[in-house]
Amino acid sequence: MEPLHIDTALGPIMDTPSGVQRYFGGTDYLGLSRNKRFRSLMLQGIQRFGVHMGSSRQSNVRLSIYQKAEKILADLAGSQAASLTSSGMLAGQWVSQYFNTEQYIHFYAPYVHSALITRANQSRYPDWTSLIKDLNHAISQNPQQTPVLFLDTIDFHGLGYPHYALLQGLPLSQIILVADDAHGIGITGQQGGGSYAALAALNPKELIVTASLGKSLGLGAGAVWTSQAQMDALRQHPLWGGASPCSPGYAYVLVKAKRIYRAQLKKLVRHVAWMEKHWPAGCPKRQHPGHPAFECDTPGVGAHLRTHRIIPTEFPYPTPQSPLLTRMVVTAAHSKKDLKALRKALILWVKKQD
Repeated sequence: MEPLHIDTALGPIMDTPSGVQRYFGGTDYLGLSRNKRFRSLMLQGIQRFGVHMGSSRQSNVRLSIYQKAEKILADLAGSQAASLTSSGMLAGQWVSQYFNTEQYIHFYAPYVHSALITRANQSRYPDWTSLIKDLNHAISQNPQQTPVLFLDTIDFHGLGYPHYALLQGLPLSQIILVADDAHGIGITGQQGGGSYAALAALNPKELIVTASLGKSLGLGAGAVWTSQAQMDALRQHPLWGGASPCSPGYAYVLVKAKRIYRAQLKKLVRHVAWMEKHWPAGCPKRQHPGHPAFECDTPGVGAHLRTHRIIPTEFPYPTPQSPLLTRMVVTAAHSKKDLKALRKALILWVKKQD
């Protein structure tokens, strides 16, 4: 399937080469890409602080807006400390590289994002049963190495958020947890705080949460949350001082956009609740409760939606050799009319299967 090339911002209604279509894809969960108030804040930040900061965060001259934004992020998630990075990928690699020493042994959960995988020859476990078995064996037989468990909070297979039942059976007091919360921060947890508080309540040996802010929070940046002591240690790693930070304009938005984030989250919660309540009977889906992404892997559903001028997310993921991913994403920018159009198209697809 050839990709669709467009020349406008992604949004619920898009002009495409084949006409106007509804878009239920991507990761702009809070619908900020076209939000006028959000765009205005972005422009204000760039006008005040410039397009980028051409210096290291370790430099003798520093912008205080980063510290202010990191305080906002820490308060949002409920952590002692937070750090901004230029991307979620860098945030994950910074943390995974920090633990890439003989002192630690890595365990990669099924479906964990590649941002947290240190080396190309390391692989995810195919299932949690074998991971838990090997993890417990390592703790009992190899006490000189501390296990580090890397996982996604939202894995789109229902194995983590919101209860993390699989983690509750582990000796977490002996395990460092590193969790990618890119699909959770901003839209899950208390007031959009993501999964940091829920994971911290499980009392792991140490907790580090990473995320891209380019999804719910609408910014080309990444972040890391952890304890103050762990953050101080992480900031000794060369990737912290050697990498350029995200745009200071993005940090400005984080400081100023609290009301916008809250208003958009309220809209999103209503839309997801409506879609969950009115999801057509007989139409298979895989979804974390309350999350705006609805997956349907049954062949043909994507092609059917396109005939009704609805574009879902549909491509092989995470590599070109992977199975086809078909995902319908509800955002705060959608209207009730959009949701009804998606439901109607899915009802027609169910009928075609009978």
